[in-house]
Amino acid sequence: MIKKHDQKDTRELYVHMAAVEAVLFTVGDPIKKKRLAKACGITMSRLDTVLVAYAQRADKEARGLVIMEKDDTVQMMTAPQVQEIVKSTLSDRLDEDLSRAALEVLTIVAYRSPVSRMEIDAIRGVNCAFSLRNLLMRGLIA
Repeated sequence: MIKKHDQKDTRELYVHMAAVEAVLFTVGDPIKKKRLAKACGITMSRLDTVLVAYAQRADKEARGLVIMEKDDTVQMMTAPQVQEIVKSTLSDRLDEDLSRAALEVLTIVAYRSPVSRMEIDAIRGVNCAFSLRNLLMRGLIA
């Protein structure tokens, strides 16, 4: 029988995993582990535990996203087993017209250049990582 204490620890781990996942998904870019731990309100030691647990769960469940660590940074990325599917889907989208969101981002870049992604996010009030990636892949921005 599982003790209540163990259930609480497991639930807390899942909550921390969700927080790390949400922050990494939203940021999109590599982020320093220290900054990530602070954003999630956890210690560096706890962050390491969370990253290991997330990797194990992602591997076990064959998830489409994984967390990659490099030096002292981490980033959410497409899992290797689905990279070709994502690549194919994105290349198909390059043949489509620009979305309204992409046009807004392109307008901001043209008007305010040079401008950072964070500044664009602040102007639009939403995360623009996908629109920027789309514009970059089309060669419309640098």
